[in-house]
Amino acid sequence: YVDLTMCLFKFECNFYDQKNMQSFFLGHPFSQLRPKNNDEVIKKHNLDASRDFISILPGSRASEISQLMPVYLDAAKKLLNINANTFFLIPAANQKLAEMIESTKGINEIPYKLSIDSAQDFLSLSLISIVTSGTASLESAVLGSVPIICYKTNKLNYAILSRLVSTPFVGLPNLLLQDHIFPELIQRDLTPDAIVNSFSKISSEPEKYQSYLSQINDSMLGEGFEVAAGAIDNLL
Repeated sequence: YVDLTMCLFKFECNFYDQKNMQSFFLGHPFSQLRPKNNDEVIKKHNLDASRDFISILPGSRASEISQLMPVYLDAAKKLLNINANTFFLIPAANQKLAEMIESTKGINEIPYKLSIDSAQDFLSLSLISIVTSGTASLESAVLGSVPIICYKTNKLNYAILSRLVSTPFVGLPNLLLQDHIFPELIQRDLTPDAIVNSFSKISSEPEKYQSYLSQINDSMLGEGFEVAAGAIDNLL
C-alpha cells in the first residue's frame, strides 16, 4: 500500500512535505480558464459596452443570498453615487436562485443584468467583483476580475466555523498567495461602506492587483493528470 496525496494547490503539497508525507501537485482545473472575448459577451447579453461593469456574485445557496444580497445592494447604490456609469452584472446558479435575487428589496434601484450560468461571461467584463467567499473568488481572480471577498452567516454558524479554521485567510486567492492581498470582509466587517472603501482602494492601484492575479494563475499550474498517472504507476 502506497499513500500518495493528489493536491490541487501548491500550498497543500508544502503542508504534506512538512509532515514527511508523499504528495503530488496535480494542479487545479481553473488553471485552464481564460477570460471570454469582451465583444462576444457584450453581444450575447445585449449589454452597453460604454458602461463600467462590476460583477456581484451573491453565492450558490439561498441562505447566502438572503444574508448578503441586501448588503451588496446597499453597496451598489453607494458605488452608483460615485460613478453613475456603473452597471452591475449578477450571475445566478439556477432559476430558483435567480428569482430569489430578483425579489430582493431595492434591486430595481440599480441598473443590472441577471443571467443564469453566466459567471465566467460577467467576470470577464468586470475589472473588480464583489464575491461571496468560495470557489467563485478563485474563478474571479483567474478571469482577471479583482475580488472583494465577502461572507456573513448567522452567529451560531460563525462561532462554530471560526473555531475550526486555523488559517488567517478565508479567500482562496489569498490562500494561494499566502498573503492578505485581496480584501476579506467577514461577518461584522462586511458593511456597504467597507465594500465601497475596498473598491476605491483597488481602483487606485489597478496594476498592483492585476500583477497578483497573474501570480495566482502560475500557482495553480501543476504537473497534470498524465504525469500523475505515471507517478502512480511508478509507485505500484
